[in-house]
Amino acid sequence: MGASVWSYFVPYQSDISKALQELRKTVFSQGKYFRRPAFWKDMTFAEFLPPVPDLTEEEKQEYLIDFKKLQSLPEPTSIETLIEWNAEDGTHSIIDISEISESPDFGTAAPLSSIELQNFFGTDKPSRKMIENQEAALSEYLHQKMGRGRWEGTYIIVYKEQLPDEIYFTGFSGD
Repeated sequence: MGASVWSYFVPYQSDISKALQELRKTVFSQGKYFRRPAFWKDMTFAEFLPPVPDLTEEEKQEYLIDFKKLQSLPEPTSIETLIEWNAEDGTHSIIDISEISESPDFGTAAPLSSIELQNFFGTDKPSRKMIENQEAALSEYLHQKMGRGRWEGTYIIVYKEQLPDEIYFTGFSGD
């Protein structure tokens, strides 16, 4: 499937972590995420095994453990169960980002520095219009120039009349 680019504007609040968690809950409650099909539900263990003729008993036991784990997964009714359900496929949404950090890392959203904002927008206080007009270029800049990869988010404080007005979250995740 490949990774998906996502972005969101939310009202500004000084607690960026709280804003992130509220956004994740909103996206979950609206169902605006990828949920992998339960391909394993109607399979037998024999069908689940890969078509490799020389699997060892140890390898078969590992597949059996995975198969039983999948068979026992409950339907996603929370962010946590959705993340477990989707596993490495991810949700292709902000739900894949669980916390805020000062620097980019797996599963986190990190800010751009004032210098990075200046370099890209010509100001360290970009407006919503500036971001919207440069969204595709910004995504490429974050990935190509800044080295931000899959499962890493970025947030930017958005200004209106020189005051913080919104928070912009962007990134890409999923496989």
